[in-house]
Formats: sequence, C-alpha cells, structure tokens
Amino acid sequence: MNYEPLEDCVLVEKIESENDASAGGIILPDKINERPTVAKVLAVGPGMKMDDGGRFPMTLKEGDTVVFPRKTGDHLLIDGKELLVIPERYILMRVLSDCERVDPNHGPNYEPDCDCDCDCDEDNGCE
Repeated sequence: MNYEPLEDCVLVEKIESENDASAGGIILPDKINERPTVAKVLAVGPGMKMDDGGRFPMTLKEGDTVVFPRKTGDHLLIDGKELLVIPERYILMRVLSDCERVDPNHGPNYEPDCDCDCDCDEDNGCE
C-alpha cells in the first residue's frame, strides 16, 4: 500500500542505531536514552495550504534522513512496521550525504554539481 501524509506531515521509519542499546546489548527505554531519533522519510505531504490556494513548499523529500526529538510524532503500525507521522516543522535537521553541501551564498535549495569521489547516485543528491 502507498500512503500520502496530509498537509505538512511526513511519514518516517525510525533507523535503529547502536545508541539504542547498552554495551551489553540491552535495549534502553526512552526514559534513559534521551538522544534524538534518526529516521528515513518514506512519504511527504503536499504542504500547508496558503490563503491564495497555493501550498507552502516542503523542504524534505522521500529518502531523506532526518533527526527529531525522541518523543515527537504519532506512532503507527503499518504492514508490521512501526512508523511515525510528524509535522515537518518538528524535524530538527536533514542529514546530508557526502555530496550535498550547504552553501550560505545560495540558500538551502541550492544543489551544486557533484564533483566528489564518492559512490553517489541520483537518490542521494548527486547526478
């Protein structure tokens, strides 16, 4: 099944990290482990409606890796996977790939040509 979040919501799947477990492999409860959550974006809503009928553009896209506070979002169980729906405004940051650069002279939507030596593909920002 395909899912489309509404308005400015984002559907994400948490990426389990080694930080969620103790050195002995015991999964730590949220009360002890207060680190932010890292997740992969599965779907993005169309953006909030503006008064003129248009929509505010969404910053995130499918496939992005994002970070947000641990207790943010609504948990859903879909096709046996625990997913979260989060308004985009609560997401703290997007994790950039090796090819993506932040250029203060061009703003956040600037996508330079990739000239690095990494194994990039079109899905993570490189051509």
